[in-house]
Amino acid sequence: MKRLIEWHKGIAEEVMKFMGWDHYNLLWYSWIEGFIVGGLVVWLLF
Repeated sequence: MKRLIEWHKGIAEEVMKFMGWDHYNLLWYSWIEGFIVGGLVVWLLF
């Protein structure tokens, strides 16, 4: 499990460097993406 976590952290850091973002931008992007995906799942199920 620790290997998976380290891999995920590395990918997140690469994405942040590529996009020119800091941790705060990535946090907001993740929150908005989760809100949209969650809304789509609810919309599809009901």
